Amino acid sequence: MKPYRIILVFPPIDPPAAESLPPIGLLKIAALLDKAGYAVSVLDCIILLRKGVLHRNKKIYEEIARLINNSKPDLVGFNTQCASYPSCINIARHVKSIRKDTKIVFGGPFSSLCAVETLKRFTEIDFIVLGEAEITLLELVRTLDEQRDIQTVNGIVFKEAGQIIRTKARALIQNLDELPFPAYQLLDLGGNSSNPLAEYQNINSVVVDRAFPKKTLIDDGRGCEHRCSYCTEPLIWGHKPRRRTSSNIVKEIIELKSKFGAEFVEFTHDHFSSRKSGVKEFCQTLLDQKIDIKWGCRARLDMVDTKLLEKMKAAGCSEIIYGVESFSTEMLKSMKKDMRNIELMLSTIQQTVALEIHAHLSFMVGFPWEQPGQVDDTLDKMLEIVKNSGGWAVPYIQLLSVQPGTELWERYHDRLELNRIPGFCQGTDFDDRKFLSEDIQLIKSDLQIFAPFYNIKTENVPLDTLYVISTCFKPLAMRNPRGFRSLLELSDSSLMEFFEAMKQWLGKEIEDLDKLSRLPKNDLYELIDRYSRSFCASQFFKSLTSDDSNRSR
Repeated sequence: MKPYRIILVFPPIDPPAAESLPPIGLLKIAALLDKAGYAVSVLDCIILLRKGVLHRNKKIYEEIARLINNSKPDLVGFNTQCASYPSCINIARHVKSIRKDTKIVFGGPFSSLCAVETLKRFTEIDFIVLGEAEITLLELVRTLDEQRDIQTVNGIVFKEAGQIIRTKARALIQNLDELPFPAYQLLDLGGNSSNPLAEYQNINSVVVDRAFPKKTLIDDGRGCEHRCSYCTEPLIWGHKPRRRTSSNIVKEIIELKSKFGAEFVEFTHDHFSSRKSGVKEFCQTLLDQKIDIKWGCRARLDMVDTKLLEKMKAAGCSEIIYGVESFSTEMLKSMKKDMRNIELMLSTIQQTVALEIHAHLSFMVGFPWEQPGQVDDTLDKMLEIVKNSGGWAVPYIQLLSVQPGTELWERYHDRLELNRIPGFCQGTDFDDRKFLSEDIQLIKSDLQIFAPFYNIKTENVPLDTLYVISTCFKPLAMRNPRGFRSLLELSDSSLMEFFEAMKQWLGKEIEDLDKLSRLPKNDLYELIDRYSRSFCASQFFKSLTSDDSNRSR
């Protein structure tokens, strides 16, 4: 009897100039399945697309389905995110059209948020694994392979005899050290490769147009005790943070270095620093064992201090992603983000860059109650940080993306409109930098399932102005922050006025403003440079006109 064969798929998400890293969530699941004796492989469609094994065109989903079905799998599992959800559904449809008996399983963060709605709509999907998938998928595969009762598997949703059945909730994994390390050897990268991190390094060096390290991710913890109105992390991973031990994480780093020559690891838990004693212990272990590794993490600005940052720097930390969201106390309060000491936030950023740790600062715009002055003040502080950081502070601005199940969804789902697709949902524009028609049809067909692609109707700030800010502020600020500031001072314009004028100019320069966020980096820079020259010339002409008017009086 042939072994039960499983293919785990990380779908194609390919925004311009974005790095791609191994899908460690699928690789941890694959390690468990492999250990249990199943034939399993992991298909990373992003790397296959960038290597040219897959092709960016209207037939990409059919191409992926053929690639999957070449192995005649019994089960295909998809990692789902909000950006890739239409892709996953359409690939699943093509897989089923070729081999209708193949079981399709959705897992990952997004399908857990809309599991029942998804199974009601899409007959191609057989099962959805809720929350943490490692143990659940292994049990589901065993149950299917041994033809036992599916309802004995906790933590899944499925359809039987026309009814949607949700089984008993599965308890969260309390000891994350018990999970295996990712099984990199099970990655299918479209050829023989003894070092997958070297493959990712080569591809990323071309995509981001700079030298790139042998880099991967490490799942260091899960869960969040906070209740921000826009965030799904507590819904998926629980409200109580769970962390791996320092010794277990260091063991994985040593293995990554010895097997693949890893040079950089990025920790995935949003609250790496929530237990300072654990961070200190981890850093001291790296120092004591003289482990030479660069690393990055995610942290809250109110959960690090100078001494901790110094320790992290000494142990190899070179970048921290901070979820700032806004520099407006009122905005932070309205988001239910319980971090509202702006002076502390600014001080922590200053301390981070002073130690020459890259501070990646994440912001969101597009909340319905947001005021122009709040946006302007946040942008102004952001520009000042970048100007004084010597390149160590990097801002990222995203349009708000509304996730099902969040408080924001509950309050505003009746005010959603499909206008400017947020950055969180970009990267599947495979039809000459346009979304595929089959994806757009899906997005338009169900507002709840595909809510992240929509915008809440804004009351006080034009959405298109916020869209231009989210796309153009970073390149303007990073390339020449002092020049950008001088340009504003020359014109006596606020940042909001600058970007409002830019929106008007772009409306005349490009046929479809929606393409702005999907332009290749060099094309975007060239467009921004043209606008800056135009803006400067218009301000110079305005000053001449003003002088002539004054003299005539």
